[in-house]
Amino acid sequence: MELPHNPQRSLDPTRTTSVVLGLVLFGTEDTDNQLHGDIPDSYEHVKVFKTLDIADTDLCNALKDLKPSKADVQGDFLDGLVVSCDMIDRKLKKKKM
Repeated sequence: MELPHNPQRSLDPTRTTSVVLGLVLFGTEDTDNQLHGDIPDSYEHVKVFKTLDIADTDLCNALKDLKPSKADVQGDFLDGLVVSCDMIDRKLKKKKM
């Protein structure tokens, strides 16, 4: 199957594309996110494991070494989603300034 030609997407070797990733964990024993600092007693058991940045091998190695919590901690995936959206929002606001 041949893909249609897209003139805007060329295979120019001088043009590079980077993948930007961030990782937010929920259900963690500890709490480490900016929203929790802004609003105490909220977004607990949510940890920003990796802020938004260009994906690299350090992230892959860190993921490989990541272990599940041994404690029985309840995590709210919606809290994790809100913290993720906040992280993206803050990163985009910084880029605009």
